[in-house]
Amino acid sequence: MTSSRASAFRIADQESVIYIAERLLPYCYKKRKELLTLLEYRKYDLITGSEVQRRFQELVRLELRERHGNRPFKPIPWAYSVGSQLSRKGRALATMKKWPTLSKAQKEDAIVRHNVFGMSITALSKLYGMSRSAVWRALKSDSG
Repeated sequence: MTSSRASAFRIADQESVIYIAERLLPYCYKKRKELLTLLEYRKYDLITGSEVQRRFQELVRLELRERHGNRPFKPIPWAYSVGSQLSRKGRALATMKKWPTLSKAQKEDAIVRHNVFGMSITALSKLYGMSRSAVWRALKSDSG
C-alpha cells in the first residue's frame, strides 16, 4: 500500500516561476492545465490576462480547482509583456485611474437640479449612474 503526499511551496522570485513551472510540468497531472496556462501567459505571451482568469474560472466550475478568496474579475485585455511594459512606465491602465466625469450638458443639468430644485447628491448620482464622489467633484469644480 502506497501513500500519496502533497506538498505546497511558494516562489517569491518572479523569474523563478517560469523555471519551476517548466521543470514540474512533466511530473504534474492534477495541476498540468494551470502550469500550461502560466507558461502560455508568462513565457510564450500567447494569451491575455483575461484568458488566464477565464481558464481558471472554468477549472473552478468543473471542480478541478478550488476557489480561494472572492476577488472580482478584472479585465486584462493584453498579454504579459504588454502589461508589464505599461506598468513599468506607470501609465494608467485602460479603465483604471480615470475619474468618471459628467458631460457638459449633464453637469449643467446637475447644477440646476441641485442648486435650484434641491436634489441631493445621492439622488443625482443614481440619476447619472455615477458615484456620489464623482457628482460631488463635478458640482465642486463649478463653484470654484
